[in-house]
Amino acid sequence: IPEVNRLVNAFFAGAKEVNPNVKKKVAFIGSFFDPPKAKEAAVAQIDAGVDVIYAERFGVIEAAVEKKIYAISNMSDQASLGPDTVITGPVWDMYPTVEQAIKLVKAGVFTAQDYGDFSRMAKGGSYLAPYHKFDKT
Repeated sequence: IPEVNRLVNAFFAGAKEVNPNVKKKVAFIGSFFDPPKAKEAAVAQIDAGVDVIYAERFGVIEAAVEKKIYAISNMSDQASLGPDTVITGPVWDMYPTVEQAIKLVKAGVFTAQDYGDFSRMAKGGSYLAPYHKFDKT
């Protein structure tokens, strides 16, 4: 799925900017929402040696909290699930996408199209969550 690959590759590119020797492990659970399966996959990665995990889905933060490693959340600010665990993460805001679609409908020129551009930071469709307690470290 192109969107999933874009997220994985963007996160890894950012990590490589900080540490050119960083390694990545990727696991797919075959579903967009299955917290128990996501937790199981996260535990397996943590047990295999990962020290920071990018939490695409719920369940992953729970594993990171239990195993005492850091996590980067995704799609929403999940720091409340693990205040000592979640550093930050991208937050998606659907407003720019919906606003564009409504604008086109009102103008009578709406067509089905890829609105992915409106999910990007440059268009206001996403932003980085606060660092919360990590802002001070």
